[in-house]
Amino acid sequence: MGEPFRGIIQGQQVFIRPDGVYFSPEGNQLTGDWRIFNGPSGPRWERAASNTFNTTTTYQEFDGASGFIHTPQGMKTSHSAITANYTVVVGDFGIECNASGGAFTVTLLPAATAGAGFILNIGKSDNTANAVTIDGNASETIDGNLTYVLDMPYSGVSLECNGTSWRITAKHGGEGGNRSTYKSITSNYTATLNDNYLNTNAASGAITITLMASATAKQGFTLGVCKSDASSNAITIDGNAAETVGGSVTQVLRLPYEGIVIQSDGTNWIVVSRVPGMSHVLTVTTPFEATVANATTSIVVNHNMGFTPHASEIYIIPTNNLGNAAKWWISTITSTSFTINVNVDPGAGTATFAWKMLH
Repeated sequence: MGEPFRGIIQGQQVFIRPDGVYFSPEGNQLTGDWRIFNGPSGPRWERAASNTFNTTTTYQEFDGASGFIHTPQGMKTSHSAITANYTVVVGDFGIECNASGGAFTVTLLPAATAGAGFILNIGKSDNTANAVTIDGNASETIDGNLTYVLDMPYSGVSLECNGTSWRITAKHGGEGGNRSTYKSITSNYTATLNDNYLNTNAASGAITITLMASATAKQGFTLGVCKSDASSNAITIDGNAAETVGGSVTQVLRLPYEGIVIQSDGTNWIVVSRVPGMSHVLTVTTPFEATVANATTSIVVNHNMGFTPHASEIYIIPTNNLGNAAKWWISTITSTSFTINVNVDPGAGTATFAWKMLH
């Protein structure tokens, strides 16, 4: 028989079975039945004098002014099987999308037409990676985004309309997890609410991942970013506007296969964890020693890392008494070199140092 529909009719809570018989919350059968009425705003359910119930015609809408409500939960509704671009209509409830022949788009009906409470289930019924893109009408959004993508075999999503836009009430990941949250990136990219893991390949050049506003992501939204190549090209994760990521405006992945997991706190982003990458094999034009010579106060050291390291990644210790000098420091850190400085000419004794990169 199926699960009963639960709703409010003229202020009274009722349960309506799929065969049209409806009951009070106490289980008492109520007299009368329902039928489809083709009113000015389209088909809708109305109370019928007879006990006939149309089990093949699709539920459309309830009109609150007439004692009806906008909610199709549990009602017998239509099922559409599609293989190409399609625009949702009021009668749809379940849409089965077979993209084995190629990617296509399901365009939602206007939210005002659907009405608050309209529920739609969309599933991908094939085992290919061809994407089914769900596109809001005009500029209407789905959980704040213009589109939502299903590209995992047998993945699906449930949507509910609020009269002006759509929200996601449930996701089904399909085989192997929710692939719609996994994305391969090879150039600059702005993260969206649909993203969960960004597999970022910077082999062709440095990449910047720009985050959405933390307030848009909302507290608890988690995003993983991985550098999936062996190059030294940097991947920069940039907070929206002045928002910070782990207390800094940016976080940078420099090492091959390095990764980071961040989470929104509603205002900024925190670093949940980091995955260390593989160390570079150093190819340097100078040995791991450096000398500030007599009559000078600095030495340029070539590190050849291919990226600009942070000062904390450069380890330096003096290996003599620095001659006449008493202080030393590093400056001018670039993608190829850094400079070791002393406060005065060390004299004939010179100032010698040992150094290495910390990874």
